[in-house]
Amino acid sequence: MKTEIRMVGWPKRKCEVIPVAGMTHKDIMQLTNCPYMTAVTAKKRGYYIIDYLKKGIPPKRGHVDLDYAARIAINQANYMI
Repeated sequence: MKTEIRMVGWPKRKCEVIPVAGMTHKDIMQLTNCPYMTAVTAKKRGYYIIDYLKKGIPPKRGHVDLDYAARIAINQANYMI
């Protein structure tokens, strides 16, 4: 399995990718153990991004209260149940 380093995403950052040109989505799923829609997207792009983690965008103003953010997340999770 050959990998390359490419600039991907916005803002551009270096990521390790696997070229998948000429492969079917089933081949991509078997090679990378990824879900169907990820394989379809990788097929459209022509490469699969290894360990693609979106970085969080810091707030423009002020401080983030992590305790308050955690309470909001818990309340949303309880609401969904």
